[in-house]
Amino acid sequence: MQSAKLINDRRFWPFFWTQFLGALNDNILKNGLVILITFKSLVIFGVDSAKMVALCGGIFILPFFLFSPVAGQIADRFEKSKIIRILKTAEIALMLFAAFCFTAGRWEMLIVLLFFMGTQSAFFGPIKYSILPQLIKQNELVGATALLELGTFSAILIGTIIGGMLVAMEPYGASAISTALIGFAILGFLSSVLINKAEPELKRLKISIEPFSPAIESFGLMRKDRSVLISVIAISWFWFFGAGILSLLPIYTRDILHGNEQLTTLFLALFTIGIGAGSIICEKLSGDKLKTGLVPLGAIGMSIFALGICVLGEPSGTADMVGIIEFLKTPSGIMILADFLLLSISAGLFIVPLYTLIQQRSKTSNRSRIIAGNNILNALFMVVAAIMVTAFFEAKLNIPDMFGIIAVLNAVISLAIFRSLPEFTTSLKKWLTC
Repeated sequence: MQSAKLINDRRFWPFFWTQFLGALNDNILKNGLVILITFKSLVIFGVDSAKMVALCGGIFILPFFLFSPVAGQIADRFEKSKIIRILKTAEIALMLFAAFCFTAGRWEMLIVLLFFMGTQSAFFGPIKYSILPQLIKQNELVGATALLELGTFSAILIGTIIGGMLVAMEPYGASAISTALIGFAILGFLSSVLINKAEPELKRLKISIEPFSPAIESFGLMRKDRSVLISVIAISWFWFFGAGILSLLPIYTRDILHGNEQLTTLFLALFTIGIGAGSIICEKLSGDKLKTGLVPLGAIGMSIFALGICVLGEPSGTADMVGIIEFLKTPSGIMILADFLLLSISAGLFIVPLYTLIQQRSKTSNRSRIIAGNNILNALFMVVAAIMVTAFFEAKLNIPDMFGIIAVLNAVISLAIFRSLPEFTTSLKKWLTC
């Protein structure tokens, strides 16, 4: 497989570890802050802990709306490895400031810092996929994209766990999380120094700092190739689907499965492992060529297994809070875990070909701005997913039924996507009959 070779390839691994360490630090900081706010019942800027935890996600996402358009322009205008090094230098400075805030108990400044970390990530976002075709060969893109997805979701999971563990290490929590944040930021910068140059094709592009015109321009560039436009919409739907599922997960494990924190962590781990496994399976099935037929296959699995969670409902015999071992002894415990793992594998099959298609079919001179527009849509879809789940709870819907609604929505949206771009289903038919 290409991925096994790429992970040790000098053209690829410096960028892989740079983005991995950046995602890791984002999630260490976010979850460490959320744990502090939750268990210290902190009131920040006059906002109570419950509302502030909800606001943290929005504060981190906000910069993607504000700065993705200009970030896409900068990535198309300037040499990309240099931009990455500048961003990683900024990350070190931000983590030094985070260390001060954690040790001095300046919680309000950590909220402000969260916004700036989101800003740094927003500027890195357009580079993440636009640089790959300049670093590696076209026939290596599927494997490289699969590795990036595996790395990103692994970093999210590991960062979430580490952030919570370190900040809880009283009385050394502040020092522990500060050391980790600074250390990973320095490692990220060191790996960025080794990234090969990726020269721009639009050296005379005029940068516009206001967000609206560049955002409209990004969407216009997507429309030049229908397959790119539909893939962008499908990717944004993936983030809607994932955000909806993950926002239900803690409440589902606590109130329906009657599980403790360890069981919730296990489900989060399965989500990461599943998407990573799905990404690698996608590469193996694709070989060195893009197979868009895997997208409908993944979509079918996402709906079937989300519906499976709805049908399985609540395992019997779990009246008390249980851990992993006790849960596995329930009649449907293993089935629910397997169902969730297969859902995640299907999501991995769904997303990798879509990102690969955008990289292959968008022009080098426009690719970063298209990815920037995609990031704006991703953020918008995730916000809408959060609003939808909030509305579900306000309507007092049963949680398994919420999974069922998301499954049906996925089927409807997927059918609309495949009707808009029949290439997906045509490719699946050819692949199944060959």
